[in-house]
Amino acid sequence: MSQKITDSELAIVKALWSCGELSSPQLVEEVQKNFPWDKTTIITLLNRLVKKNLVDQTGAKRFYRYRALITQEEYCNSELQNGFLQFFENKAVNLISYFARNQQLTHDDIAQIKTLLQQIEKEQK
Repeated sequence: MSQKITDSELAIVKALWSCGELSSPQLVEEVQKNFPWDKTTIITLLNRLVKKNLVDQTGAKRFYRYRALITQEEYCNSELQNGFLQFFENKAVNLISYFARNQQLTHDDIAQIKTLLQQIEKEQK
């Protein structure tokens, strides 16, 4: 993902991830459940996302429908690459080591991490 998503734009994208494809009025209603933003603010943010090619707009004027073109996983991966991993010298092991040492991991957490690593190891063979 080459385009940066602002925190405000992320609220719009999260509504689309949560609900799927929505019309303009539906999207405004969904976003306003969590943010006291005016309709024009939401539409402005939406138009920015369309211009960034992160949200698809289909249909005719006044009947537009919107859907996210970026998945939650793609967004998270991009944020990790641009943020956390840069801080940890682009080494996943440094990131994992930091969290393992600075969080109180339960036996269940450790077991889940081991299982995940075993699955990744099998996939790489």
